[in-house]
Amino acid sequence: MRPSPTLPADPRLARGVVAVLLATAASATAVALATPLFSSADEAVHFDHAYQVWRGTLPVFEDGAVVDPPFGFVAPWQWTAQHPPLYYALLAPVVGPVTGAAGYLLAGYGARALNVGIAVLLVAAVMWATAQVLPRRPRLVLATGVVAASSTWLMRTGAEIYNDNFAALWATALLGVTARVLRLGMTPGRTAALAAVGSAGMLSRAAVATVLAACLIAVVLSALPGGRRGRWTRLLRSAGWATGIGATVLAAALWFYVRNYRLTGRFTGGQPEWGQEVMGRTERSLAELVTDPAGWVRLGKLFGHGRAFDAELLTVATVVLPLLVGVVVLVRRRREHPPGRGDAGPLALVGATTALVVLQQLLYATEGGQLHARYLLPVAVPVFLVLAAGLAGLPRVGAAALAVWALVVQGQLGTWMVAAVTRVPEPGDAPTFPVAAVAVLLLGYVAVTFAVLSVRATPWVAPGPPRHVRAGRSALPSRSPERVLAT
Repeated sequence: MRPSPTLPADPRLARGVVAVLLATAASATAVALATPLFSSADEAVHFDHAYQVWRGTLPVFEDGAVVDPPFGFVAPWQWTAQHPPLYYALLAPVVGPVTGAAGYLLAGYGARALNVGIAVLLVAAVMWATAQVLPRRPRLVLATGVVAASSTWLMRTGAEIYNDNFAALWATALLGVTARVLRLGMTPGRTAALAAVGSAGMLSRAAVATVLAACLIAVVLSALPGGRRGRWTRLLRSAGWATGIGATVLAAALWFYVRNYRLTGRFTGGQPEWGQEVMGRTERSLAELVTDPAGWVRLGKLFGHGRAFDAELLTVATVVLPLLVGVVVLVRRRREHPPGRGDAGPLALVGATTALVVLQQLLYATEGGQLHARYLLPVAVPVFLVLAAGLAGLPRVGAAALAVWALVVQGQLGTWMVAAVTRVPEPGDAPTFPVAAVAVLLLGYVAVTFAVLSVRATPWVAPGPPRHVRAGRSALPSRSPERVLAT
């Protein structure tokens, strides 16, 4: 039996993780308190979807929304009808009863509170999955958490009623569990985990399918190392695991996509013709999209919350440059501190998955869909991991680079907050809570500062693995560093 992954307890890392999660909760809560409820049609139809699930029905695009709040904006079409119902089933016990008993405002903020909790879980999952992909790098784990907690769209979809973070949570868990499989091998527990997480993901958002497919392919290919002897047996066994996982996911979620096909003629339930006719969207070729700099800026605008800087400049400074530097840092650090032979599989997994998700978004845009940074949240792990490496992984100046980066990004949030709390409410706006929003944001700034200081105090490489690692009831020798993960 293989040893379980472990890491010697490090109170600096633990305190930093708590600070990151507190910063996530505070930032998302502050944005929720400063943003009028249903100020976007997207949030209103997500709320309506949950309300319809509470009433025992699934929405239909053409039928529109059934809710009629006294504030905000509700679109005449129910464009979240294409999304599976798991997220809305989670919100329904809050949205339905509270709407009837106390009105839309309390029901909406109750749903937003659940979304704040989902955002915190997503950031925690990103740190955990980072530790599975690249073990024994506590500074990288913590820095990735700081980067994730600073993401504009993780924060915004955590502050308002959107299902993006919920789907990204399951996609992140899929990548983390699969990375463990690639390092430690498949077990019944990991098989069950992949089946359960994959099913939840496919019942949350169709975009998770790309991540799930990449993970299942990785499970099959995990049989290739180990020499030629017994390779076909290993491949058949791995293919059996992947088939069983895929069959479980189909049994859990296929019914909904069949419903989409019956209603719209597409398994995804998309309405590109409506988007072109009503929203004025146009079809574009893949080559045109790939060569359009503006599209890449929109897709990469992960941290542009306010308007203190030009969007293109901010994207280059906070995303593009750190990503390029991060690739170099990871290669050099791996040569200086080789953790073992187990990195190649997990790194290939997250790299290939990122490429597939980007391709998926480009293909979606060819039919008139929008390129948007929040659509990259299913691959938050590789994007934020490499970005964090390009900041905190720099020799001698890593902590300072992360601090300056966080100052710019969090400053963007500050400029947005000033504009939000000083704007004159428009007729029909829901009430906001500006004083509470500013107070909570300041608490978030304190937590972010502590988290950045914790990154500085945390080593890049953890102390060497213990001589023996407990696995079940037996303690097996484990001098192989790839079996020691930073969790």
